[in-house]
Amino acid sequence: MRLQISHRLLALGLGGVLSTAVVLVGVGAWQSSRSADSTETEVVRQNTENLDRTTGEITTLVSSVAEEVQDGVAADMKAADVLLAQRGGARLSGRTTTWTATNQTTQAKKTVTLPRLTIGGRWLGQNTDTGTTTPFVDDVVDQLGGAVTVFQRMDDAGDLLRVGTTVKATTGKRAIGTYIPATAADGTANAVATAIKAGKS
Repeated sequence: MRLQISHRLLALGLGGVLSTAVVLVGVGAWQSSRSADSTETEVVRQNTENLDRTTGEITTLVSSVAEEVQDGVAADMKAADVLLAQRGGARLSGRTTTWTATNQTTQAKKTVTLPRLTIGGRWLGQNTDTGTTTPFVDDVVDQLGGAVTVFQRMDDAGDLLRVGTTVKATTGKRAIGTYIPATAADGTANAVATAIKAGKS
């Protein structure tokens, strides 16, 4: 974007503040010849108009920014899909691997055995080392930037295990082995898990 979101919002906010300041200064010079009541009414009216206008501008800006971000995400997803196809697509191997899966919310751990997820016949591995290449995820970041995670569905509930990622954990290692629970402890469905289970991205 030509101007960072924070800067654009700040510019709108300052615009509203400066408009109010100008109104108050003008009223201060003019008040001596008018009643206090009419002055107060005018200040409130002017400030309300300025606030409404600024709020409207911010709402429009946020909507515009959201559309830009969504368009960018959609374009990157399409590019990643193309790269995935070029690499031979994703398949589940006949071989299995055991994971110690950590619930990202509660930090509770459980052991699961899953088929190996391969890209073009290459297993993603259980690579936590950022200095060692993980197939596909590092390719996507090299071409598109950002961060990439490959999830594998763990169970019928739809829990999603991170089996390949460029995201770093607090240890500095790749944050594989953590999973998004499809349902939170309070029974709330996770939006990401629900969307992926429904075949949406």
